[in-house]
Amino acid sequence: MQGKNLNKKFNSIKFKTWLTFFMMIVLIVILLWVFQVLFYNSFYRSMKRSRVESLGENLAKTYVNNPSFWNSLPDIARKNNVTIYFFCLKETESGKEAAFDIRHAVPNLSAGEIYLDELDWSDRQFDEFYAHVEAGEQTFSYLSAEENYVIYGHTLSFTAQDTYLYIASYIEPGDSTTQILSTMLIVVTVMCVFISIFIAFFFSGQITKPITDFSKEAEKLASGNFNVKFPQDSYNELNVLSGTLNFAVEEMEKTESFRREFIANVSHDLRTPLTMVKAYAEMIRDISGKNDQKRTQHAQVIIDEAERLNSLVADIQNLSKLQAGTDAIQAEKFDLSGLCARVINRFGVMNEKFGYVIEKQVQENVEVYADSRKIEQVLYNLLGNAINYTGADKKVYLILAVENDKARVIIRDTGKGIAPDEIDSVWDRYYRANQVKRKIVGSGLGLSIVKNILVLHDAEYGVESEVGKGTDFWFCLPLYGSKNK
Repeated sequence: MQGKNLNKKFNSIKFKTWLTFFMMIVLIVILLWVFQVLFYNSFYRSMKRSRVESLGENLAKTYVNNPSFWNSLPDIARKNNVTIYFFCLKETESGKEAAFDIRHAVPNLSAGEIYLDELDWSDRQFDEFYAHVEAGEQTFSYLSAEENYVIYGHTLSFTAQDTYLYIASYIEPGDSTTQILSTMLIVVTVMCVFISIFIAFFFSGQITKPITDFSKEAEKLASGNFNVKFPQDSYNELNVLSGTLNFAVEEMEKTESFRREFIANVSHDLRTPLTMVKAYAEMIRDISGKNDQKRTQHAQVIIDEAERLNSLVADIQNLSKLQAGTDAIQAEKFDLSGLCARVINRFGVMNEKFGYVIEKQVQENVEVYADSRKIEQVLYNLLGNAINYTGADKKVYLILAVENDKARVIIRDTGKGIAPDEIDSVWDRYYRANQVKRKIVGSGLGLSIVKNILVLHDAEYGVESEVGKGTDFWFCLPLYGSKNK
């Protein structure tokens, strides 16, 4: 059912991707319609006017600098499809009019032909032009009254008599052009629709394919199969996600392996004392019930094994509280030197029964600011771990010294050491280095508890080991005064 729901979601993503591509194409086509059809005439007029103005400015400069350029006017008129006039005004009884020294070139003249005659325009056209001259405009352009011509004017005042440049460019009606563009756009629109459908389906499939592959691998992972590999893709974002998920799978697989090992360890640790408790309880019932000495010995074994069970359960509870953040530290000033001595005394039985020796190199009167109860647990777990794995000489060292306003504690064993590729794993839950068979029963949680306590204290800690020579576990705490309440 979950797989079907995921497929529906990814199908929805594919559809949305397809729709996005399609809408982009539609938007582009709409913009083409708007700018090519609706605004065609205004764009055309604006561009025509701009070209005529540019041409007029160039002709005015050329005329001023080289008045003998007349032979080039026909070519200019023909290439630009404009009518060009150079003329002066004369006074008449009815007013000023353009009537002498008129030279003009029109688009249909042959190269080299220049006409000198009367200006061929209406009174209204002259009035339009002269209105700008009277207004004192040296350079001007406008649309004629019929709005089918762009007119450019320029006053050339470099002689005693003003000369005027007049350029007229015909604006072709845009209806036929607009109709042609509309027809072409209809064809283009139909083609774009079909092309966009193809492109949209193609790209949506390319984009959603890695997501679909992710979904399939995720379904396998959800079913408990850790033998999955999230694929790498050409998209950077998916590569980052793939790397993160692959790392998560590796960690989950590692955790699952640790969990199985933990269950096996705890099962063994529970079974052994429970077997002992049952066996000695039966012996008290059947054999030593009336023998005070034997009954006391057998009862003590039951008590010891019950204590081992209690210690195992306490380790599990402590780790759960630490990782859940419900067991906050209660920092206070205390004598770390005295605490080290008390913890060493607790291991005195290991010397009496098994011959283990804890060498103490402890600087006196070292006061720190931390949670004394939790630091005691750290020392106890590290010493127990050292005794577990120390060498044949059965020696363990506890060193306390002051370095740079910090108390540095080192717990050293003389065992076989830890391989470099295993050092980073010793703090993990359920981890147990394959060095020697354990001598003290443990749950595999001791070092993980140590790590969590030191992290809560924001303390420095680490492991230094050399294969064949032994291992140092160390941590640092701030001296009282360097980190006050």
